[in-house]
Amino acid sequence: MTETRRIRTGEWEALRDLRLRALEREPQAFCATRAQEGLLTPAIWEERCRMGAESERTATMVVAEGSVLLGMTVIKREEDRSEIYAVYLDEVARGRGFGTGMLELALAFVPDLPAWLEVNASMTAAERLYEKSGFRLDGTVRKFADGRVMRGWVRPR
Repeated sequence: MTETRRIRTGEWEALRDLRLRALEREPQAFCATRAQEGLLTPAIWEERCRMGAESERTATMVVAEGSVLLGMTVIKREEDRSEIYAVYLDEVARGRGFGTGMLELALAFVPDLPAWLEVNASMTAAERLYEKSGFRLDGTVRKFADGRVMRGWVRPR
């Protein structure tokens, strides 16, 4: 059975495996690289997982099929907005509503603040998901030396 939920403390290995898979398969979507995050220690992954599971400021939402994680997003409460990052969904889970469900679960974690995220302008499927979820372009653009153009999106509260 596939479910969308908050990550659980102790799922750090599955979180690490998913994050490294995401960085390998969709490197243009992220600012970090597989090489960088592949060097992180188990203690760092354990802390990331614990924070995603237990923190009142940060939450990691996942799509899980048994003990395998197929998708993730992180939401963090900032002073005047929430920020969403590390959004990824394995190809086998795409087109089944899990992306929308995961995003809505993340947004429910911080319902009192507007949400902001950044997406590679070439990732039109991701942009459609965000637009469908109530996000609008905010005019923010970041250009990287490798040619990537990241655009900011905001969802009012």
